[in-house]
Amino acid sequence: MSKIDTKARHQFRRELKKAVKQVSRGTDWRSIEGGLYREASGWFVSARPSVHINAEKTDVRFEVKPMAVDPILWDILLMPENRNEPLSLRYNGAFVCQPPAFSILHVSEEGGTTPTAKRIMEVAGEQLSQIQAEMSVVEFLHRCRLGNNEIGAFQACTVCALIALGLDDDALNVARTEQSLGHSGGYRVGGLSFHELAKRWISGRLSAPQ
Repeated sequence: MSKIDTKARHQFRRELKKAVKQVSRGTDWRSIEGGLYREASGWFVSARPSVHINAEKTDVRFEVKPMAVDPILWDILLMPENRNEPLSLRYNGAFVCQPPAFSILHVSEEGGTTPTAKRIMEVAGEQLSQIQAEMSVVEFLHRCRLGNNEIGAFQACTVCALIALGLDDDALNVARTEQSLGHSGGYRVGGLSFHELAKRWISGRLSAPQ
């Protein structure tokens, strides 16, 4: 693309962020950093638009995770105070469960930024309906396991989902196995990896008087 086109794409990205915020007003969706997020029936749902700079194309990544998993992660990482932070922390926080994509969809840019933002809102509503029809914590766990690669990209989500399901022994086994493979789980606090902290936290739960 020419230099002028690239500048135009950067401008489109900036204007789309403003348009998404504008069209989300008065709805159940909240906007931050050009994206959308909300809580719905025990799920945290987000839509993350991605404006391509080298092509006239905008994609939206939709993510969903149980509301229960982030508080479990924060307890494991010794950050229980994060439970008191705004809902937006689950969207853009550094220490949150990063789930696999529920879907990645192309959105037409026809008509400019405001029509594009309206289409993003429409697609977000459609995806929310699909999420509510299809998702359960068991299905979320299944998707996390399918999404894991050779470095265990979604193992923190996997461990926290197992705990949310009451499967502490299984979660402990995952943490032990992943640590033995040299995986950190994506987080490190006080020199300890997520899996080291998870083993300690889960073992404490299992040994606590019932």
